[in-house]
Amino acid sequence: MFEPASVKVLKYLRSDRVPRTKSEIVRATGETSEFVVKTLDKLAEERIVVEDAGGVAYAREPKNEAVYTNLLQVCDLVTRGQQLELLVRALICATPQPCLVRLSAVVSILAGEGYSAEETMEFVGEEIKRGYVKKTKLLFFLRRHNTLPTYVPQEYISPISCGDNDSYHQVGHYVGEDDPGYPSAHEDYLLGDYPREVASPAREFLDTEKSHIKDKLREEAMRNWFFWLV
Repeated sequence: MFEPASVKVLKYLRSDRVPRTKSEIVRATGETSEFVVKTLDKLAEERIVVEDAGGVAYAREPKNEAVYTNLLQVCDLVTRGQQLELLVRALICATPQPCLVRLSAVVSILAGEGYSAEETMEFVGEEIKRGYVKKTKLLFFLRRHNTLPTYVPQEYISPISCGDNDSYHQVGHYVGEDDPGYPSAHEDYLLGDYPREVASPAREFLDTEKSHIKDKLREEAMRNWFFWLV
């Protein structure tokens, strides 16, 4: 959870009714002495903490409990937003070589983490506006009832495999898009172009905090491409 110094200090003092010295608070929160002093001064101005027996204690009152609850809610919202950002970016740039990732797979994985399709699509739209991501439609010609791959290496894409909607429908009509004897499928895919300083924290988050997602993607990729390449 995202926790600014004020929340760390307040949470520590609130957890125990015993007054604590500034040096104890510094050791417990891991914050610098300067940050702790500034935080305590601010909390003291609001009468959220008070000096007591040579230390500082939390003033356990209804109004302060309300402040504490509101601070935690704000931290939860910030944390939730940060995780959405990191997860989307990690999924788009998870592979060593440039790959397109299926948009519906990104939405599905984020749904499993508690994010609605609207939340995910809104952030993807923001990434497109920033120039970090491009969205394109891929047309697949199926030999049998394949499951469309989550990742498609960019080098595997032919010039007519992606394009705008008009170009896609022209190609689809030409090859028999609606012909049941010539099965095909189309999906929206995303291609990321993240600078290293943006991609690295996202990849690290996937490795350390969401390794179960990475393992699932690896298994899915092996299964998908086995059916497509044999």
